[in-house]
Amino acid sequence: AGPERACGESSKERRRGEKLRLHNEVAKEVVSSLDRDAMLSRVVRLVLRAFEFVHLSCFLYDKDRRLLTLAAVAGRWEKAIHVGWTLSVDHGVLGQSIVQARPYLADDTSQDPHYVPYPGIDSRTELAVPIVARGKVLGCLNAESHVVRAFSDEDVQTLTTVADQIASGIVNANLYAEVSDFNSILETQVREKTRELTEAHNRIAEQKELLARENLNLRATLKQGAEFVGQAKRLRELLVVADKVAPTDAPVLIQGESGTGKELVAARLHRLSRRANGP
Repeated sequence: AGPERACGESSKERRRGEKLRLHNEVAKEVVSSLDRDAMLSRVVRLVLRAFEFVHLSCFLYDKDRRLLTLAAVAGRWEKAIHVGWTLSVDHGVLGQSIVQARPYLADDTSQDPHYVPYPGIDSRTELAVPIVARGKVLGCLNAESHVVRAFSDEDVQTLTTVADQIASGIVNANLYAEVSDFNSILETQVREKTRELTEAHNRIAEQKELLARENLNLRATLKQGAEFVGQAKRLRELLVVADKVAPTDAPVLIQGESGTGKELVAARLHRLSRRANGP
């Protein structure tokens, strides 16, 4: 009994050491990458290799659509399904794990009422472990085997710990993606505002050029002594007001579209003012 006990304890120690190494490697993968899909793919293959699982996959959960989307897969049936494949959480072992937010183990899929077979996958044992962060289900790890009762309570604990580590990685990757999207939006808005400022600057420059031309026209008009031609009632009323205001010191603002005679009004005011002989 002594040698057998020693051998059993040695096996447990070795298994414990393998688990510690696995969790250490998973932690490194989680913190070393902000690319969610790449991180999930590496972790799935790492766990599959370390624990010699037959098949392992990782799904992400869309609560609004009640759909699981395959994000990473490795093992016996990885060619039977592809990344991007979706399934409803309303049925199946995965659905039970997501809805209950706890691990679900189908020891014998032929006897499990929730197991849903899939063409090309002869799974006899299926273990689904939810990926949960701050009470929110983000996805699910799914281990399968062609052997009945292939997984132990220790396997459940191992995948649960890995799922917790993956949850942290997904949260970090999602935050990074949100920040990146926000930066892209800011860059777009800065480009748009820069374009608007450039257009406004160009319009101001055009207005300055127009004012400069009108100023030159006014100076030329003052030198030539040009006068209005016409007898329209509104024109006569305007000239009467101009003649009354011209001798005073009251400031006068002349408004109107280009070409309507603002220069002529200004010239008349100047000619009739006390500054007629000045600038």
